[in-house]
Amino acid sequence: MTTSTTPQADPQEARRAQVRSLLLGARAAQRADAAVTAIPVAGPDARVASYSQERMWLLEQMMPGYNTSTVIRVRGALDTDVLARSFTVVAGRHEVLRTVFDERDGAPVPRVLPAAPVPVLVHDVVGNDAGERYAAGVEFARELMREPFSLADGPVFRVAVARLAEDDALLVLVVHHIAIDGTSMRVLWSELSRAYTALAADREPELPPLPLQYGDYAAWSRAHQTPERLGHQLEHWRELLAGASADELPTDRPRPAVRTGNGSQFSFTVDGELGAAVNRFSREHNATAFMTLTAAFSVVLARHSATRDVTLGTPIAGRERPELDGLIGYFVNTLLIRTELADDPSFEELLSRTRANTLASYEHQELPFEALLEELQPERDPSRNPLFQVLFALGDEETDDLVLPGLATERLELVDGKSRFDLNVALTRSGDTFSGIAYYESDLFEPATISRLMRHFVTFLRNALAEPGRPVSAVGMVDAGERERLLAAGLGERVEFSGGLLTELVDAVAAASPHAPAVTDSETTLSYAELTGRANHLAVRLRDAGVDADTPVGLWMDRSTEMTVTLLAILKAGGAFVPLDPDLPIGRAVQVLTDAGAPVVCADAERVALLAGAHDGAGAGCAVLDCGPGTLTESSPDAPDSGVRGDHLVSVYYTSGSTGTPKGVASTHAGWTNRMQWMQAQYPLTPGDTVLHKTVLSFDDSAVEILWPLIAGATVVMLPPGLHRDPRAIADWSNTHHITALHFVPSMLSLFLDEITPTRQPLTHLRHVISSGEALRPDLVTKFHHRLAHTPAHLHNQWGATEVSIDSTSHTCTTDDHEADVPLGRAIANNEVLLLDEGLNPVPDGIPGELYLAGVGLARGYLGDARKTAAAFLPHPELPGVRLYRTGDRGIRRADGSLVFLGRADSQVKIRGIRIEPAEIEHTLRRHPTVNDAVVTKWEPTPGDQRLAAYITTRQPTTDDDQLIADLNTHLADRLPLYMIPSTITLLDHIPVNANGKTDHRALPQPTTPTHTTTTSPNGPAEELIAGIWTDVLNQPHLDIHANFFALGGHSLLATRIVSRLRTTLSPDIPLALIFDNPTIHTMAEAVGHLLPVSGTADGRTSL
Repeated sequence: MTTSTTPQADPQEARRAQVRSLLLGARAAQRADAAVTAIPVAGPDARVASYSQERMWLLEQMMPGYNTSTVIRVRGALDTDVLARSFTVVAGRHEVLRTVFDERDGAPVPRVLPAAPVPVLVHDVVGNDAGERYAAGVEFARELMREPFSLADGPVFRVAVARLAEDDALLVLVVHHIAIDGTSMRVLWSELSRAYTALAADREPELPPLPLQYGDYAAWSRAHQTPERLGHQLEHWRELLAGASADELPTDRPRPAVRTGNGSQFSFTVDGELGAAVNRFSREHNATAFMTLTAAFSVVLARHSATRDVTLGTPIAGRERPELDGLIGYFVNTLLIRTELADDPSFEELLSRTRANTLASYEHQELPFEALLEELQPERDPSRNPLFQVLFALGDEETDDLVLPGLATERLELVDGKSRFDLNVALTRSGDTFSGIAYYESDLFEPATISRLMRHFVTFLRNALAEPGRPVSAVGMVDAGERERLLAAGLGERVEFSGGLLTELVDAVAAASPHAPAVTDSETTLSYAELTGRANHLAVRLRDAGVDADTPVGLWMDRSTEMTVTLLAILKAGGAFVPLDPDLPIGRAVQVLTDAGAPVVCADAERVALLAGAHDGAGAGCAVLDCGPGTLTESSPDAPDSGVRGDHLVSVYYTSGSTGTPKGVASTHAGWTNRMQWMQAQYPLTPGDTVLHKTVLSFDDSAVEILWPLIAGATVVMLPPGLHRDPRAIADWSNTHHITALHFVPSMLSLFLDEITPTRQPLTHLRHVISSGEALRPDLVTKFHHRLAHTPAHLHNQWGATEVSIDSTSHTCTTDDHEADVPLGRAIANNEVLLLDEGLNPVPDGIPGELYLAGVGLARGYLGDARKTAAAFLPHPELPGVRLYRTGDRGIRRADGSLVFLGRADSQVKIRGIRIEPAEIEHTLRRHPTVNDAVVTKWEPTPGDQRLAAYITTRQPTTDDDQLIADLNTHLADRLPLYMIPSTITLLDHIPVNANGKTDHRALPQPTTPTHTTTTSPNGPAEELIAGIWTDVLNQPHLDIHANFFALGGHSLLATRIVSRLRTTLSPDIPLALIFDNPTIHTMAEAVGHLLPVSGTADGRTSL
């Protein structure tokens, strides 16, 4: 607040004028030209609304209250009668202050009201003391500031005086933005000062005549801005905004469907020392301070928004014509400044680009923002602004233009509680100091979020000026204290677990409880003594076959007690087991075994036969050891001395690879031992507890289901092969075997919960349900607590990666997780989770970043692939010699410190918990002789129903698209696991690409489902019933009864829904395998007919 005096000359103004002249010479030329072609006086019959007024009128209809206000405290004897007469003089001179707007055909038509005395509302404030009266006066002013105007009836401005005392008052001026802008406000106060001074001295005010009115300017601008004149301007803006999106800051609260405009503000300062550095750096680079500040703010905004492409709005005065200088009106225009950071420039380079972009925007400022919107027609959304969400502005310090004789005035910084944008950052320069106010939408952001953003802006600005040659990604925006706090938040507890490696822990249980049941399947139960004894014997055989420390050994078996013996034996021999999905195509199995360099593969009889029949005889060129039922009966008291240490390999799990081949994750004993011991410490199992092993062995969660209970002396219960897809079977087995702990991906957990009732499956022994592999939805947490309320079960959300010993964080869900994203939890013992940006800087709370993992769980890397290992396992940003793993997952840390999963950062996707590289499927499709190119992406036809969709182009035109798609499905099925086969294949003429030549995924059409040139309709009640269910579940009408369920886009979860419907309608005994074995309506109907009696059912279900 300043007492009004005669404005002092700014010592830097000459320098600023010189810079402006240097940078914006074109504007001076425009003014010189304008002196010759002056704006004509249009007259009252030619009045039109300007582009800016038209947009302001529309905004007022949607959200009333687009007002601008000034509150000035006046000390001394303020004469309100003279004040009213002074405002009457100003309003009489400027028609825009007397203009109202009629509506005609949905557009505003201005109408100038006759000049009339301007009323001044005088309000005597009541209060017990000066403080109370001041507070009451301020609240009175705020009420006037918030009150909307009627643009149809007028007036468009109001004046009031709140008397605090005889010689103390608040002068309140509120004007609708349709009539005024910031520069106009200074014109108004200047004229009011001259009028009040003259009238107070009983003189007529002497004000220079106005050359024209705002209405003349509006008519001229409409006529002047012809399509021909503005064509090159439009071309500039089209080119600038091509591919840009109105990126927005992550919000603390859900965005309302319609903007309310509720706002708040936060003040901050760029101090004199840093401000001097800004001015100096700007001069050295022939730029303005605005350009330097914009460059810095754009980087910070990009980081907070997790994008590399930012578009800011910035206001410009819009008074290029000299005859506009003394007018009041709404001249301001909005320019857009786009900043692209994809190539990670240095700050010096970024400033050069920002300078060029800003100058280009200035040169093309003649196009009204409203006209740009009309031309571009961006998607309109009542919850946000078009084209940009953040406004950034810099202006010089405003002196109080209201100078009243004998009175002292000071401007009060009051706000009306409105925000026109998500965020509006307004900086004001006073010498070397920049004072800032961040106005923000309070429906979206907490005050702490905006405070943090502004703090990061100032910190980044300081660091960038100190090292302007560094890439901007390497320039920090958090200070040392915040950095330390962020890194500490990701550290798991430091614990020294004892007892040795996994095999030693299992041997210790066997020594203490040799007769306790260790593992059981539908046919056999092995005690701990039998399990370890048989594993010891097989380990000797493996040693004799050449297995030593770090030797990969294939493990290709169905769930059974023998499989558990074999897994343990491989570890006892020193080897690292290489698990393969029992349903893997032989070609893929050979590929994995060959890549791993496994000298031995342990298999059951079915897989032994497949390997023997492979094209090269021995399959992968390795010894095949039959470990199926009846082969592992011999026992040895002692295991061979393998010499295995914690840094030796324990497993090699193969995951989908982006180059078209799978990659083997080489994990260590130390990581896995830590993982299992942490599990036991966190969720203790005891003898008598049971854990269901149901996960396919090639997925890493299966190891937890086996090894965690074995180190605890509990029992592993083997779910029979094939039943892992059947939630009813899982529920039945869990109930029958008194299962203590279960592991699910969320999609299967939901189906499992559908089967649970207190009477049918009480599950009274169930204590722990672990969810991992996919994002856990809040509604599923609610469902869990509802369905299992009668049990002691707790739901644990875990997250991690095979590369870091499976899961690395854990969160036990509570009822608080029902309404928000379920947290990932904290890092497990001796591990670390980091949220980093692309420069490996710690990401502050509330900002999306990429999740990295470190600690004892870290794998060695990818077996035999140093290049992929170096790309994924990076140096720790804080600890020399320590590595971390880049997960490719994105997350955000909430204000309470919890981490939340946001999705994938790269092209990798997860479908029903399985991590898939689309590039591998694309590579396989391109190997088909007909396919020219292929793209695979994730598709979600309905919320939560995630599928893979493929798009292909062919080398030659095809005559039978349906046959080609069938051939491609066969081609994929012979080479890839079932979960990697796309639900749909769409034929395209060409793959769309963007300006960079990369696939434009947004331009891909909606996937098409297979069609049939001839459709065989259902025949008979069974086919009609099944066809109806398929139609509902697949959301596809007119299905051919011979069409394959999986070719139509079906997957295991949809299969489960179909069988569930059949169970409800026909019989609870229908097995899930029915649809896998009979994947057409016709064959499924036949199978159902054989399975069920022809007569009616006793429980009222439909009869066939």
